Amino acid sequence: MTASLTIVLSLAASNFKGNTKRAIVNGMFFIGYCTGCIASPQLWTHRPRYTSGVITSIVTWCLLFCVVILFRFLCVWDNKKRDEQAANSDPMSVEQHVALDENGLPQTDVTDQQDREFRYVW
Repeated sequence: MTASLTIVLSLAASNFKGNTKRAIVNGMFFIGYCTGCIASPQLWTHRPRYTSGVITSIVTWCLLFCVVILFRFLCVWDNKKRDEQAANSDPMSVEQHVALDENGLPQTDVTDQQDREFRYVW
C-alpha cells in the first residue's frame, strides 16, 4: 500500500501546477484515502474466506492500475500536442502564451493548462 500511495502522491505533486489547483487535488486525494481507510475494514468481516474484501481489493487494484496507465497515455498525448504547438508557433511571439492579470501583468500562479510550456511527467 505504501509504494502505490507514494507513486500516486508524486504524480499529483509533479503534474498539477498552480497553488489552488494542487491544494484541491491533494485535498480530494486525502478525502478519498480517508474514506477508503474507514470503509475498507467493513468488507473484511465475513470469515473464513473474506470474499467481499478480497473481491473489492482485486477490483480496486485493477482500477488503480488502469487509471494510472490511462493517465500516462493522456500525459504523453498532451505533451505531444504541446510540442507540436510550440514547433508551429513563432519563437518571437512568446508573450501570447503568458496569461495576464487584470492589470496587464504576467500571472505568477498559472495552472498547467494555462502554461503552454508545462510538460507532464509520468
